[in-house]
Amino acid sequence: MLSSTALPSLITTSTSFMSTFDLLSTTPIPLTSLFPNEMASITTFSSNFSSTISPVTTFPAVHPYIAYARKIYIWLVPVMVSVLTIAVIGNGLIVISAPWLSRPINPYHRLCVSLAAADTWAASLLVTG
Repeated sequence: MLSSTALPSLITTSTSFMSTFDLLSTTPIPLTSLFPNEMASITTFSSNFSSTISPVTTFPAVHPYIAYARKIYIWLVPVMVSVLTIAVIGNGLIVISAPWLSRPINPYHRLCVSLAAADTWAASLLVTG
């Protein structure tokens, strides 16, 4: 296990391609520190039946912000895609109907069609990711 004094020197002198986060996230974490009551029953069970259960495991630690962002993205991405799809369809109808505007076209209508075309382009880029 890494000590707190060896960690800074290991990070600064590391020549591997592993980032600091990868190094820290694959450090073995003793399960007894996470689940003391459950691990006590496992060690009692294993001593009775002489099985080999190791109370140490490795799993990548997930930063709390990443877990929070994943919860938000689960519902935010579908809502955003549906709103942008509606924007592409609505503004596309305005751009497609522009040839049928009555002549002469006043500057307000030109501005509306131009903004609808720009909004269609931007929404189509955003919806594709």
